[in-house]
Amino acid sequence: MMNIINLYIYRVSALVPVFFLFSFAWYIHYKTLFFPILFSLIGIIFVLLFCISFKYARGHIASISIDPINITPTGNWPVIYLISYIVSSVTIVFLWDNPWVSLIGIIFFTLVIPALTSKIPHFFLSITGYHFFTVNTSNGINDSILISKRQFRDKNQLRSVKRLFEYLLYDDRT
Repeated sequence: MMNIINLYIYRVSALVPVFFLFSFAWYIHYKTLFFPILFSLIGIIFVLLFCISFKYARGHIASISIDPINITPTGNWPVIYLISYIVSSVTIVFLWDNPWVSLIGIIFFTLVIPALTSKIPHFFLSITGYHFFTVNTSNGINDSILISKRQFRDKNQLRSVKRLFEYLLYDDRT
């Protein structure tokens, strides 16, 4: 499994669309460039850190054998994420008229949300062709999210995975 720093990078980089939408809304509302550029750069840094971390994990984490009971698709997470990102980031900027309160709100959002969510499909993985499935196994791995480029039609297609985090698995054959 990966460490807590990689987990935080995974979770914060999943919120990077909030940074970009917040930056855009800030620029539209306040007509200043400092914070939009700052948050866009922070977002780019977290995406790069995520790419490095994910690539390292794919090659260095040992595989474990599993016996799946069922594998089900998680649904259309990218659309859900975009809607929630747009609503949250635009609301923070336009409804909170004070720019410092907006800034504190987005920082709080960035620090608290990753600590609360235990298993989330990653937006950038979904736009790069990965699919997300919920997996239950006979050896105690239940309600875990599986990341794979394959589409599963039968539970017997999955035999080994890499456990990235407690509830996040990566298809070993991807």
